[in-house]
Parts: sequence; structure tokens; C-alpha cells
Amino acid sequence: MRKILIPLLALAAAFSAYCQDNSTLSTLSNDIKEAMKGEAEYNPLIAQSDNGVLRLYTSSHVGYGLYGLSTEAFDPSLSWEFFVNLCRFGLYPTDYLGFEVNADLGLNSFRSRKSILALDADRDVIAVSVDGYLPGNVRKFRSGLDFVSLNFPLFVKYYYEDFAVGAGTEVSLNFAGRTNFKYANGNDYYSTVQKKADINLFTYALIATMSYKDLGFFIKFYPKSTGILSGKKLDMSYVLVGVSFGL
Repeated sequence: MRKILIPLLALAAAFSAYCQDNSTLSTLSNDIKEAMKGEAEYNPLIAQSDNGVLRLYTSSHVGYGLYGLSTEAFDPSLSWEFFVNLCRFGLYPTDYLGFEVNADLGLNSFRSRKSILALDADRDVIAVSVDGYLPGNVRKFRSGLDFVSLNFPLFVKYYYEDFAVGAGTEVSLNFAGRTNFKYANGNDYYSTVQKKADINLFTYALIATMSYKDLGFFIKFYPKSTGILSGKKLDMSYVLVGVSFGL
């Protein structure tokens, strides 16, 4: 994680220093404020170029979404992502058009109450039938795959007053994949030791967003060939639908 975050912080510091050296780190001019239509109020500005075309923002929002999965091995009502935006860099060639790249830190969980998520000899995640796996008198169980992701959404965005719509793609760096299993036998609760799972390092998604001021909605689609388990024994496509809130 440190190897990833340190270069990002260094890039932000370098851009800020560049703007200061060129006397461009200042309050937004009136014409830029008018073009942004209040957008600066919800996204703290770190630095900008002299004409306001290039802008770097600090952490601006958090988001939460639920996964919809194309396999019955997972329960969509329990599978989720929570992310925090770390920074955003934008290129705004016109008053209402922007090209943006974000850096988000996400916590992800795929949950199941229908199958047991286990690991085979290759450390691939597989779905195992409950029958014959659990001891008797089991009241309930939960099995899951958890991982951390560093997401880089790239957008084309159109701004109109307090509204914004965007579309693009997202590249994610995934790590710390773990399977876990918990169940209740009578009044006793048990939890297995989390085991390291073999997940894909990079994933790719199509993404669309719509926002009003600091409230946003988003949807991500991960094709079967680009997901967290693509090429594995539990390959699948999935979508993520959620909301985001300004900080």
C-alpha cells in the first residue's frame, strides 16, 4: 500500500509546487466559478493552472454500492463495496466539459449464504455445496471473499449548473484477497481462519455517473473477462450500483 500511495502523494505535491512557482495557486477567478456553477464548493481545490484548465482536488467524496452477480454462488444483497476518494485530477477545455481521473481506495466483499466459498489446490475460489460440509444443528452460516482495491476511474463529464453526468472506464489494482467462513451451531458461533485467495491483480469496468451537487449515483459493469475472478474456476460478470456523498 505504501508503495502505491507514496507516488500519488508525491505527484500531488509536485503539481502543487508547480502551481505555486507559477503564481497560479489562488482563489478561482469569477469566470471559472461561473463555469463550475458551485462545483468548487463540494470539491476542495488543491491547485490549478493559471487559466483554470488543469485542476487538482483533494478527497471529495465517499461511496457505497451493492454488487449484482451473474452466479448463484453469491448473495447480491450482502455483497458490497465502500470507497473513499483520495484525489481527483481534471482537464477542463471548455466551461462545461471535463476529463477527469480519480484515485479511490475501496473495500470489497462478496458474500454468500447459499454456498461455501473455499480454495482449491491452486488457491482459486470455488463454491462448495453446503450438504455434507457443515456439522449438524447449524442454524445459519456466512461465507465470503474480501479484498481491497485501488480504483482509477477515468471520466468524460458534462456539467450543467449543479448537475453533472459522466461516462468512462475504471482500472482497479486489487490485493489482500481473503476467504472467510462463519457459522452458528446451536448457541455457539465459529469462525474459520481467513485464507489468502488468488484474485486478479487488475480488473476493468465500464462506469457511468450522475450527480446533483454533492450527491451522486453510479453504476459499474465488469464483463466476465475482466472481473476479480476472470479466468478462474468461479468466473463471472457483475455490476455495482451505488451512491456517493460529498465530504
